Amino acid sequence: MANKEESNDSKFWNSKNKTRLAYVAGGAIVVGVAAPALVLAAGFGTGGIIAGSIAAGVQSTIGNVAAGSAFAALQTAGTAPLITAAGGAATGAVGSAGILFRRKFHDYTAKNASSKASR
Repeated sequence: MANKEESNDSKFWNSKNKTRLAYVAGGAIVVGVAAPALVLAAGFGTGGIIAGSIAAGVQSTIGNVAAGSAFAALQTAGTAPLITAAGGAATGAVGSAGILFRRKFHDYTAKNASSKASR
């Protein structure tokens, strides 16, 4: 029984699944690092809006920021970069997994369609 379980484990860790895991991990890392950097680059800093930034220009045109707005969410993201990174990493992992699932589903449906057409 142990040999059968080991062979199933080795099948899971074949090169195709390792590649898929790398895509998901890569998406998590890239988005996790990029999200806080982009928020900061736009001018949403840990101490609030950075003077002379894009965010400062936008805030000067909208005036008072409404609670729950996209601008308010970006302000929150700027004050908590670790939370932004974690959210970005989760988003990147889910997005990468979704892309892989879509590819797998597309390959499966295309294969079934061609087998039905040849009958």
